[in-house]
Amino acid sequence: MIHSSLLYQHYSQASDRTSAYEILCQKPESCISVKEQKALEKERAAQQKEQEKLKAQAAKEEQREAAQSQKFWSGVTKDIVVPLLKQVVTGFFKRR
Repeated sequence: MIHSSLLYQHYSQASDRTSAYEILCQKPESCISVKEQKALEKERAAQQKEQEKLKAQAAKEEQREAAQSQKFWSGVTKDIVVPLLKQVVTGFFKRR
């Protein structure tokens, strides 16, 4: 009777009996000590801070370049386009 049971058929076969600890230790970060975890967290925080600092520098550089470009085109407009338009307009009205 026991040999014909479905449960017997399932549990009679030997299977790989790895423990939960062994499974967790296959992942490198799960088997490290508390000190090592804190050191890793500190290193990650420092890396994140450095990345944020680089992003801020890049944004500041982009703003500076945009300001320079705007200043350049405003100078071109003021020094070249406006006097040229004044000459065209005065020349147009002098002919009439």
